[in-house]
Amino acid sequence: MSVTEQFPVPNLESEPKKNFEDFDAGDYKESLSDQHRVMRAVESGKGIEEALITYTEEERLAFLKRVASGELSREMLLAAIERTVNSHDDQVVKVKPGIRFNLEPFRDITDELKKHPAYGILFNLLLDKEPAAKISWKEIADILNRYPEPYEFEAFIERVSETLPETFRKDAEKHARTLATMIYGEKERYWEQIKLMESEARYIFGSEKNEASVLFPLEIEKSRELLRRVQIHGDPWNGKRLTTEHLAEQNLAPKYEAQIEGQKVWFSSLPYVIGHGRIAVVGYVEGTRGELIARSFYRSNSHGIWKYLPRYVAYDGRLTWYGKGFGQESISLPIPLQRALAEIGSADPGPMILEDPEFIFAGTARGSQPLGKYDSSTYANEVDELPVRLKGNFYGEGKIPPKELVFENQEQLPDFRRSLGEWHQTSSQYGEIRIEVFPSRNSKYQYMFCSDKLGRVWIGAIDSDALIGTTGLREHWVEAGDLTTPAFQYFSEADRYGNADMVSGDYVDMFKNYLSKVPVIQDYLALRKNKK
Repeated sequence: MSVTEQFPVPNLESEPKKNFEDFDAGDYKESLSDQHRVMRAVESGKGIEEALITYTEEERLAFLKRVASGELSREMLLAAIERTVNSHDDQVVKVKPGIRFNLEPFRDITDELKKHPAYGILFNLLLDKEPAAKISWKEIADILNRYPEPYEFEAFIERVSETLPETFRKDAEKHARTLATMIYGEKERYWEQIKLMESEARYIFGSEKNEASVLFPLEIEKSRELLRRVQIHGDPWNGKRLTTEHLAEQNLAPKYEAQIEGQKVWFSSLPYVIGHGRIAVVGYVEGTRGELIARSFYRSNSHGIWKYLPRYVAYDGRLTWYGKGFGQESISLPIPLQRALAEIGSADPGPMILEDPEFIFAGTARGSQPLGKYDSSTYANEVDELPVRLKGNFYGEGKIPPKELVFENQEQLPDFRRSLGEWHQTSSQYGEIRIEVFPSRNSKYQYMFCSDKLGRVWIGAIDSDALIGTTGLREHWVEAGDLTTPAFQYFSEADRYGNADMVSGDYVDMFKNYLSKVPVIQDYLALRKNKK
């Protein structure tokens, strides 16, 4: 039996079903048995078993509610896949201890490559080799070593598909799904079910998220215990290295705990002023060996949201520039952290005034060495250099005219039927900001719609569901070009759209001449108007 007989190539005329809403009754009933197996594996701490396992619908909905609330994080669901060993025939390869894959289907892969050129191009991308007349099944082991789980393979395909010609991209992505089934077997099937469960959880329970406080105050003894686990990886500032004693002296020890997608993050008590209207908080993120690593999080003036400081530039003993990493969007903190920091940033009695705030702020970060191939910083090692780009007319040398900022992939549009929650925070630039979060139609992204008291609206950030690393940032970051233009932008970046009648320091209003004419912003404004 050939590979295509065992694993038929998807119909290129039809789109895959990715969301709960896309499944009809027959499809959905068929998927429930796999979901029950995933549920049992998550609850038992074991791998997924090919056995008949039955839960009641009430039990399944209770499970989905725990997924929606964040009690059961994506990491917990993925762990069930990681613990699972595929069934296999006689030819297997051991990739790493405890994980084996069936490679029998790849024995005649050469013939299949001739029939389906998309396979060949994808394999060449994966194997970093020139187009070859022959790819042996042993070379598949190299792919498995680099991407041992189906979700890692999928993330790679999403990123690499952006490098392909537009005419070929859709076919390549669909062939990639067939390859994933061939390579990962049942694991790929269960990965698809986990995504479906997450989509349904958001659809049913999404509006319950972010309604209550996400912060929990710590007792003094617990704070001291956590401080003893803290490490500081920053460079010396003006010849002096930041220590935990300095943090304690400035009342910046861990004070609040937050559950962020199944993992704990801690924060200092109150924000402190770092100058030019910005405030900062010390975040404490757990490392791979149980240590807590101190990070500097600050509120951006232009976007009004919270960001991570990876590097800085100093001159004559003063900070002159905050590093932007691989791009502005790459240092925007995930939405759950935004929610927690908004609470801290708005707390009474207001931000603290420190004697030397730049010492604290810069002391957790690296100096002005440029990002590069040999950069050993945690940021460079954990965060992808290239973004996941939304597909649309959002990118150009100058600013794209606002009416032309349209989505190519309609599934990436915000789904205004499903609010994932809202909150308020203050900003020296905007005053009070209202933030409302919506998922994309395919549930892969979350949009932060920000609005101020003047009624101006902008998209503060676009988040994904990638894993959060020890910097507090997601491994994969989303870029949307001019779609995320802030309501106040630097004059140098405003092109010809700045509103000269509304200026604030180095910033100029972008709502009147630009954002108010962006189609997705107009859709959000219409939604707000209809709610009133």
